Amino acid sequence: MAINTIKATMQMRRGAEQHFDPDQMTAGEWAVSTDSKKVWMCFAPGIVKRMATYEAFEQDMEEIRRILTTCQDIQEAVEAFERLAEQHKNDAAQSSHDASVSEDAAKLSEVNAAGSATSAAGSAHAAAGSAADAKISEDAAKLSEDNAATSAVAAEESKEAAAGSAQSAAGSAEDAKASEDAAEASADQAEDFSLMSKSYAVGTDGQVRPGDPTDNSKYYSDLAQYLTDEAAKLLDQAQKLISAATAGALIPSGTVAFENLPTEPQVGYMYNISNSFVTDDRFAEGPGIQYNPGANVYWTKDGQWDVMIGVQVTGVKGAAESFYRQGNVNIAPADIGLGNVPNVITNDQTPTFTQAATRENIASGNKLSVIFGKIMKWFADLKTVAFSGSYTDLSDKPTALKNPSALTFTGAVTGSYDGSAAKSVAIPSAGNGTLTIQKNGVNVQTFTANQAGNATANITVPTKTSELTNDSGFKTTDNNTWKANTKDQEGYVAKGSGQANKVWKTDGSGNPGWRDDANTTYGVATQSTNGLQSAADKKKLDGIPANTQAQIDEINTGLGYVNASKSGLSVSLSASVFYISNDYGSSTPAIAMAKPTNSGIQILKSGFFITFARFVISTSAAGTRLSYGVRKFKTSSDYSDTTDNTSSASARSDTYTYIRAGHYDANTYLRPIASAANGGICYGCDLTVISVKAG
Repeated sequence: MAINTIKATMQMRRGAEQHFDPDQMTAGEWAVSTDSKKVWMCFAPGIVKRMATYEAFEQDMEEIRRILTTCQDIQEAVEAFERLAEQHKNDAAQSSHDASVSEDAAKLSEVNAAGSATSAAGSAHAAAGSAADAKISEDAAKLSEDNAATSAVAAEESKEAAAGSAQSAAGSAEDAKASEDAAEASADQAEDFSLMSKSYAVGTDGQVRPGDPTDNSKYYSDLAQYLTDEAAKLLDQAQKLISAATAGALIPSGTVAFENLPTEPQVGYMYNISNSFVTDDRFAEGPGIQYNPGANVYWTKDGQWDVMIGVQVTGVKGAAESFYRQGNVNIAPADIGLGNVPNVITNDQTPTFTQAATRENIASGNKLSVIFGKIMKWFADLKTVAFSGSYTDLSDKPTALKNPSALTFTGAVTGSYDGSAAKSVAIPSAGNGTLTIQKNGVNVQTFTANQAGNATANITVPTKTSELTNDSGFKTTDNNTWKANTKDQEGYVAKGSGQANKVWKTDGSGNPGWRDDANTTYGVATQSTNGLQSAADKKKLDGIPANTQAQIDEINTGLGYVNASKSGLSVSLSASVFYISNDYGSSTPAIAMAKPTNSGIQILKSGFFITFARFVISTSAAGTRLSYGVRKFKTSSDYSDTTDNTSSASARSDTYTYIRAGHYDANTYLRPIASAANGGICYGCDLTVISVKAG
């Protein structure tokens, strides 16, 4: 399936923050620390920004709001303290003003005292008392703060004026007393205002007002300065927290139209653009790049806008479509050329097909319908035997398994066996003739055919010439009888020295000699004439398989002969089957499977064989039923018997012959067996197996 589109790859890294390496990130890749819950975004190699989560912003903004609230409360307290200090400042000014009024009153008292000097002359004693009282007023005025000092000086001048007019005041004692009382009252009032002014200005440790140590202008001024300094510290801390919270992170700032982007943006502030736009010179990627609605942009520390998006997907279309589509595009199978493909997995496909007309092998590039049609044709042409494996389901079965090379018997009894049917050939029993060995007409030893013992004939053969007798006329001298080869007689050939590349042959008259080999042309060899090998004969020779000799050896494998007719052999027979051999007379199968020595033959290679067995059996009574043949072993417990049966006409000794042809598997053991129902004795037997064809 192929979809023509512009692909935007999104990758993500994750792991512990200590393993985070921003230099390993590629453009458009995200990184998440699973332990510290932080997120970074790579916009280009080397440009990695940490992204603030909504929850992190909430926490940071809550802390900032708390700090700002605290700062606002402090600011309000500072302003209240400043107002209170201003109020105390005004109170102090009022106190100073009141002290000034007291001073003016003292001066007025002085004027009054001077005006009544004449009348006070008569009352000197009273004036002296008035002077003492003025002195007290002076002392009280001195206790006032700096603003009351002037009032004290005025009181002193009043005293001196009063003393100077003591003579004249004697006559007006009552006026002087009134002036004295007014001066005293003015001094007392000046002292009170002075102390109150000091209490509100710097405090008097509670002497004037209770609590004035913490309720005075200086205290509130110092407290306002302290709170102002602390507020500055908190504001600085809040600013640092804000800077730390927003350092390297983007601050979502809402959705705006492209044309409404701020002209003086702040670093890290990010805006979602609600409409399509084309970048201008303010953007890091340069002007002229178009983006769809929903793109995010932020202001970088380099003083440029940057778009948080990779390559734009401008449209999507399948391979079978002719135009690009935008928006939420649904790609159907037909859009990519798969309209005829069923929407199922491979194993659930249900192809349709038709049986092929002829048997033909499948080939690379065939359609599935063609391949299944060919397979269906092969299955349709298979016969029943292909599925049953039964010989009975074969057609055109042979009626007989004939051997192309028939076995023919000649001699006293003739016959032919081609494998098509069982064939019995009655081989006549051998006579008991005598073999006589002579030396120069003199008998040395004789043998009879059925004698029990062995006999040895020793014929002395001369081993040196001195033991020979010369015939009459035999030459004993060394005479040269060599003759040269001539036209008329045989003889030796002349030496070949100097006769290179020549042959010894006769000329046209028959005279032999070394001559050039002029005749180098030979005919093709025939069955009666020597010659060169023909191309056809060479082709036939090349057609002989390389393993022909091995096949011949294989055919000969398994040939064997067992002669159990040896002296001393006498096996008593009964109705039970007995093995006839020199080494075993038992019927135990385990013994019968032993490696053959004189007791049987082991077939080494499978094939077709002819088996001959000859028995010499003596019956004990007339009418005795005889059974003789061969037992075939596959294993010690898997065996079968093949026998011929006959009955004796009388109690007698006779020779019985068993002949069979058949197929034997490799490692089959064959042993001769015999039995006599009424009793008898087997004096010996011969077992011969001939291999006809391997396989």
